[in-house]
Amino acid sequence: MNNLNKLRKKIIVSVKKSKYKSAYTLIELSIVILIVSFLMTGALTITIGSLNKAKKNYTQSKLNQIYSAIGKFLLENKRLPCPANLELTKDNNLYGMEVGSGSGCSGSGVYQSSASANIFYGMVPSKTLGLPSNMAEDEFGSKISYVIDERFTKSYQDVPNFANFGFGTTDPYTAIINVIEKPSAISRQITQDAILVIISHGLNKFGAFNANASTQNPVSSDPDETDEASNSYSSSFDNNFIYYSQNSKIFDDLVVFKTRNQIVEDFNAFYLIACKDAGVKFENKNSYFGQSVFSTTPCGGAITYQKILEKYCDKFGNWVDINKCENW
Repeated sequence: MNNLNKLRKKIIVSVKKSKYKSAYTLIELSIVILIVSFLMTGALTITIGSLNKAKKNYTQSKLNQIYSAIGKFLLENKRLPCPANLELTKDNNLYGMEVGSGSGCSGSGVYQSSASANIFYGMVPSKTLGLPSNMAEDEFGSKISYVIDERFTKSYQDVPNFANFGFGTTDPYTAIINVIEKPSAISRQITQDAILVIISHGLNKFGAFNANASTQNPVSSDPDETDEASNSYSSSFDNNFIYYSQNSKIFDDLVVFKTRNQIVEDFNAFYLIACKDAGVKFENKNSYFGQSVFSTTPCGGAITYQKILEKYCDKFGNWVDINKCENW
């Protein structure tokens, strides 16, 4: 706008100077029009760039709000939600409803990883999370994708049994989803322990489902966009996800990922975590965070009193010895 104001002043001055002339020449008018066109084009480019930046920031805010809603769901249901069907349109009553509801994530419009039978890919389950349907869509018009290890979506067990999967009884809970970044052509691992990923496909929309479409957009030929699992899940996808790539000129996905331990810290959900197999002298008991188990026999030995060994389950599923026997 400052440039336009300056130009207007110049034109006014020029008009005043032209009182001794009969009119502008065609060349002069052409130059003025050309300059104004350049300035307006630049202003339009700046406006579009600012708008896209605002959309990106608002989409990132949406991803964070979705993650907060997932945390609330976890505290209320003691499990994580499954993805929703990516192939539904907004007029369908099941739009945004999770598939499976605590019994596994297999279903229409939800895809299974070729690298792990436990990893499923679909749409953010906005309706299940109590969010409006537009919260399952980014500001670029695409459905927001949601990836989860289904073992963490299984129903909670009042008595922890590691033979059955659940949020706090899935073991091991590491080496599940691999998240990498590319500050250069060489990849750098951020974590291999993520259990959920939330993705906006960005302005270019490669590999996304449009908000009211039942089919996937074309994938990119860019190596990093192609390698991003989010761009090929309709046929197959692995367990590798790119968080950021300086190596690519067009990679613009927005990604939120979390490990199990990050989730329990973020939402103070430590009470859902169980400790596995306290040992033979404790009858191989499992217990949730904050609980103690005691040995079935005393320490014994030459001492005149008999001490009972105790173990305590900490917030990350590790046993902590409280009382120790000298001869054990």
